[in-house]
Amino acid sequence: MNNNEFIVEIGHSGDHPFVEYIKLVPGEGTDDENANELEADEGDSKKNYDADELSFESLLESWAQSCHGFLDAFPLFSSVAHYVNHGASGIELIKFLEAVATRKESISKEGDDRNYTAYSLGRQHLDFAYRQVVKRRQFESAEEALSKAQLLAVVSEYEAFMADLLRIAIKLTPESFISSSQTVNATAIIRGENLEQIRTSIIEDHISDLQRGSHVDVIKAIFKQLKLNPPDEKSLKEFGEICLRRNTLTHANGVANKIYRSDMRKLGFREEEIPSEGERLAIDDGYMRRSIARVFQMGYFTGQLVWQHLQKHEREKSIKIIINHSHDFLVARYTKICGRLCEFGLNAKSPAGEIDRAYLIINLALSYLLNDKLSDDQRAEGIRSALSKRDWSIVDSRFAMALCCVKEEYEIFGELFDAVKDRDFHINDFMGLAIFTKARTQPIFREKMLEHYGVEISPSDQDAEENMRKDD
Repeated sequence: MNNNEFIVEIGHSGDHPFVEYIKLVPGEGTDDENANELEADEGDSKKNYDADELSFESLLESWAQSCHGFLDAFPLFSSVAHYVNHGASGIELIKFLEAVATRKESISKEGDDRNYTAYSLGRQHLDFAYRQVVKRRQFESAEEALSKAQLLAVVSEYEAFMADLLRIAIKLTPESFISSSQTVNATAIIRGENLEQIRTSIIEDHISDLQRGSHVDVIKAIFKQLKLNPPDEKSLKEFGEICLRRNTLTHANGVANKIYRSDMRKLGFREEEIPSEGERLAIDDGYMRRSIARVFQMGYFTGQLVWQHLQKHEREKSIKIIINHSHDFLVARYTKICGRLCEFGLNAKSPAGEIDRAYLIINLALSYLLNDKLSDDQRAEGIRSALSKRDWSIVDSRFAMALCCVKEEYEIFGELFDAVKDRDFHINDFMGLAIFTKARTQPIFREKMLEHYGVEISPSDQDAEENMRKDD
């Protein structure tokens, strides 16, 4: 085994191929000093919940991972349900009909572009064919229910996230949330084993009371109680619509009613923007992806602002978390979410220092460079606008390399590679960081990796990785 190899350990039970355990470890003899950073044991996801271990950092990390999971998994779940409904069940029926039909005939219908085939069956096969048709209807209902369940799951996770955020915030500054005049039931004192149990009961009651209001009201209440400026009305309006749609799916089977229409007006929607009473509220893939992004951002930005306000000594850490998370979304090709995180970190009131701002600006520029849905002009203008947020006339070798990659100035890449290798960037950085995404497709990159690290990269290796990536 050469010293550039790593091992992926896969665990599963019995003969089935389902993966239950994944761990990425350095191979024997690996001499890379950063090799241990690549260990990626999936860990124990069934660890018991402990509210006392909550922190802003761990909560936001978990929330970001949930967003990745939703964006990655839900389209897959939907496509499987769609295939089972429209593909597998139909194929099964066609195989049966082809085997037992006494006659088949191609037919056409006026005004319909689809191709039709009529199969003639004997009476002995009618019952089976009928059951297959009923099964198709059942699959269709299940596919629709899964679509609804996904939105319900996203908002439910958001509610759990907000409850944990409130637990942390109230413990840090109870006077901001709980009135000093609030009384405690005598029974609670008698039954309580200790003061901490009584304190926890008060906090949980307050969170329950607060979350009985609308999702937008909860956001406004948190910002008001901490004396912070609330999110802009447009963001609250878009977020509120998602939550109202979720409530309507839960309580009215997704059909717009008077309550939904009234609440939409309260959010500021014009009459022509509100679905008519009795109209079914659709949830297609595009709406689902937008909803995941908007719900994630509302929770994430709220969590960041509360963290920065209540623990000012950790503001620098909070900004570095934004940088890391924006990069994670870049690598996953969720470029729009990355851009919004960067813009949040760069806002006028952000505590980001000069170097952290530079990292955020580079990631913001990359969110345009790596967005394949933009035209060349849109991409170039986005990169120019992002880079204009800072004076780059004097930079160190790290940012010189970053600018080279963002501007795709590969004629100086080789010289910069020689200057930064093993000082500013290591082998794992060259192979994993988003700034080298485009550079990794260039011959000069492959030449330098072979020259300095003995790693031979073929275009087919890069194609295999690229095919695994997504774009938002």
